[in-house]
Amino acid sequence: MTRLFVESVERFYEERAARRGACGAVKSGAGTVVQRTSGDMRLNPHLHVVFLDRAYHEDGTELVWNELGHLPTRAVGHVLHRMAWPQGGPNG
Repeated sequence: MTRLFVESVERFYEERAARRGACGAVKSGAGTVVQRTSGDMRLNPHLHVVFLDRAYHEDGTELVWNELGHLPTRAVGHVLHRMAWPQGGPNG
């Protein structure tokens, strides 16, 4: 499930960078930590994920960074929908 979530967000960022003019294979990055308990030490497994707010691609021998800016709430909902229904349904 963690991989699916991270890959869904990275794919969204890659598509967004391509729409903003990035050419070639675009990549992004993330760091994930699994926290298993809450503050009161009860079992409460959940993720903490930090994503780069940009994507990069190679241009010859250099890396070119494409800033992606702030994600509006609608875009976050779109990413979550794609994660929950990777094959496009329901209503997608």
